[in-house]
Order: sequence, then C-alpha cells, then structure tokens
Amino acid sequence: MNTKVNKKVKLKPATVSSLNYPLSSNSNRKSESDLDVLLMIIADVERLFPEHPEMFIESKEDKLQMIEILYRYAKWINDSREAAGKKKLGYVQGMHELCGVIYAVLKVELVDNKKKEYTTENSTKSNIVDGGEDITDLSRATSKTKTSSSEQADSLVSGKINEKLEMQIKEFLDKNFFAHDVFAMFKQLMSPIIDKYFTASGIVRESIVFDLKLHHLDPGDAKHPGLAASFKESQIESQLWLTRWFRMILTREVGLAYAVRIWDGLIAYACAGAMADTATNGHDVSALLPYVIILLILRVRSALLKSLVPCLKKAFDEENEIDDDTEALSLLLHYPSHNKNSSFSRSTSADSDSDSEKERQPIMMYRKTRDKKNNLNTHRSQLTKALQIPKLPSAVDLFSDAAHICGLTDSELTQIGPSLIEKYSGGDIYEALAAYDKSKPAAPFIDGVLKHTKAWRVSTATNKETKLKLEKKLTPTILDSNRTRLELRLQERVQNRLRDRSHGSLNG
Repeated sequence: MNTKVNKKVKLKPATVSSLNYPLSSNSNRKSESDLDVLLMIIADVERLFPEHPEMFIESKEDKLQMIEILYRYAKWINDSREAAGKKKLGYVQGMHELCGVIYAVLKVELVDNKKKEYTTENSTKSNIVDGGEDITDLSRATSKTKTSSSEQADSLVSGKINEKLEMQIKEFLDKNFFAHDVFAMFKQLMSPIIDKYFTASGIVRESIVFDLKLHHLDPGDAKHPGLAASFKESQIESQLWLTRWFRMILTREVGLAYAVRIWDGLIAYACAGAMADTATNGHDVSALLPYVIILLILRVRSALLKSLVPCLKKAFDEENEIDDDTEALSLLLHYPSHNKNSSFSRSTSADSDSDSEKERQPIMMYRKTRDKKNNLNTHRSQLTKALQIPKLPSAVDLFSDAAHICGLTDSELTQIGPSLIEKYSGGDIYEALAAYDKSKPAAPFIDGVLKHTKAWRVSTATNKETKLKLEKKLTPTILDSNRTRLELRLQERVQNRLRDRSHGSLNG
C-alpha cells in the first residue's frame, strides 16, 4: 500500500476545450457579459420616453429595432476601441435616450418607396425655387412653347437635377434602410462625445472647464460670490449634476420638444465647423453644449445663490429647516423647465415664518408690542420677486447667445456676464439685496445687544414646570459677560444706598 501511495505518476497534458477556456473569445464568461448588456438595454428601452408611450413603450416593433441598434453599437464600439488600444466601454446607460431622439425624429420622415408615398407634398417642396415657382411646371411650360435651344437645354438640366434630388431624398428616407441610417447617425453623434461624457476621466475634465467658464462669466466678489465660487464653497461638485446634462444633451432637463430644437443648432454648428476646418474635423456637438448649459443655469441663478450664500440666507431668515445645499443640488438635478412654481425656494410668506417666530418670542415688553414680522415681509417682497424663475428663452436666442460667447476670451466673458445675468435670470439678486438692506429701518441699540445674547430670551415651552418657574422668577438662561458686570454694579449701588439709608435711620 505504501509503495503505491508514494509512487510518482507523470501527468499527461490534457487539452482544454475552447468553450471552457476563460480567455477564449467563445467563453461562457463573455457570453454572460453580452447577455448582461442585452438585458440592460432591454430594461432601458422598456421605459424610454414615458411621456410619449406611443414611441417605444406601446410599440413592440420599435422596441425590438432600438434594442438591436444599441446592442450592435455596443459590440462595434468595443471592437473599435480595442483595435485603437483604448479601454472597452460598451453600452452605457443614457445612450438609449440619445439614440431614441434620432430614431423618433427620423421615423417621421420615412418614405415607403414600394407604396410610393413620397409623391405630392415632399416632391412639391423640393421643386420650389427661391422665387416661389415650381421647377417642374417651368420645364413643362418651356417644352410646350417654342424657345431657343439654350432655354431648352437649361430646362432639361433643371429637370434632371430635380429628378436626381428627388431620388436622393427617396433613397435617404427609404423605410427599408431606416435602422441602418439610425445606427450611422448615432455612431456619428457619439464619436466626439463618447470619451468626454461617457468616461469618468472625461467628465472630470469637462467639469473643470465648465467651472472655469462659469467663474469668468459670473465671478462675483468676496461678499457676493458668483455661482462657481458658491458651488465650491458649498462643496457641490459639478460632475454630480453635469454628468446627466452632458450625457443626455439636455433631453431630461428641458424636455424632448425643446431639446430637439437645441439639437438642431448644435448639429448645424458642428457641420459648419467641420466644413470650415477639415484638418481638425471642425467642431462637434460638445463644443457649444457647455455654453448652452451655462445660460440655462443663469436662469435659476437667484434661487441657487439664495440657497448657498450666507447673506441671502440671512435675508430670508431661514433657520436651516432643511439642508440648503441639498436644495441647490435638487434644483440642478430637477431643472424647472415648465415653470410649475414661480420660485423654487421655500415660501417666504408670513404664515411660513409664524411658527419660528412663536418659538423665539422675547420677554421684553417692547418686543411684544413691535410688529417686526409685518415690516420684514414688506421689505422681503423685493427679494421674493428676484427669486422668480423666468420662462425658458427661445431656442434660437439661447443658441445664438451660446454661439456668441463660445469664442470669447476670459476677460470678454467677464465683461458680458452682467448683461447675460440680467437677460436670463431677470436681474441680479445682489442688487435686490442691496435695495432691501437700504430700505430696512435701522435697528435700535438694544436690539443689537439682544441679537447677540440668549440671556434675554426664554423658551416658550408649554410644560407646567417651565410655566411655574417663569411665574416665580424670570432668570436668564445664559449669563452674558457684559450684562453680568452691569448687574453687579447696579446691585452694589443698590446695596450701598440701602446701607446708607439704614445707617441714617439708626442715627436718627
């Protein structure tokens, strides 16, 4: 038995099947990864554009076609990046919305050449020249009349051009090549932005550039900081909210209909840039997008600053009922595009302040008789107006302003900043704050003393023990140093005066 156990046996090499080899291209591991990607795509497409369920949610054919396009793109981008020596990326959540916009827009223009649907309206539009005349009608009229040979040649050429243009439009909008066109357009859209917006390092770089541009456009100062400085002071990292703005190209923030108009401008700007600068492939849609976002952020500038800047918090007398930084971040993540509320901030009416005022009622008689709350609300109305969020600007104005500031230097951005703030936010909230402080009545000296000490305030608790203590003796909860000295002096004087009187009565 021992000899058999200790005997050395030479192992023979065994071939491993390619299906079980973990590094094989046909491994089960990779198949599972592909399945995970497919399941992720299916889950995203199932809930794509819920505000328009007729597009994908209720259309099985469109869902299947979208899933196939996205899956093929995920496979293609991995192969192309691997060939270029880059890290694989595959499908990233958010790609389905960008592809969905292209799909929905292109589907409206589809032409079924077999049914010859493209016959009247579209062909008529393509035949109209700048003068308003139909090229086809002109060619027919020319052929009927006796004209010179040059005129006949011109009409023949124009007719051929018209036919060629019509054939190109039919071919481009052919229903049979719809999926191919969507894939090609989506690939072209993603090419310049995939490394910028769909990788962690790219988002960080673009966020830094965005912060610098925003800082130059709205620099502010030490007492009245701008948006970029306020974000930094409150430790709100731009990539926390910019990621979705960049990746979705504003489809989530401003709605699908408004975003499509912005897309038209971004793509037109990219095409113009590509024609002007073929060496560097011109501009892409990401060249103008940060400036469009900056202008949209200026629209809610007052509400953001009110939640972040201490002097504005103080003006609205908010006692940190909820985290103000959280409110600002929520405003950025849930951009108010439809103006459901005139202001994103909490109410500043007298009713909302009544509870906090009741908790801080002072003992002094003049405090009870003074109607400070109504006076404060009167002056606060100026700031409340400054917090109202304007309506969304037209896409044309937004795009033209973004294209204008895109090529400006940092100093030029600083110069044009105040006018853009006035245009998009409806006015500078710091100017409203200055007017508010100027119109406030000067507080008496004793009010300043009471403001910096809690010794003159008592809690308005409703329990019986506290009420009994208040009825017996009103004692300060915290002794202020200045007040203690004053009390000691007064007490010493009273004791001396009483001592003198008692001595005088005894001597008498």
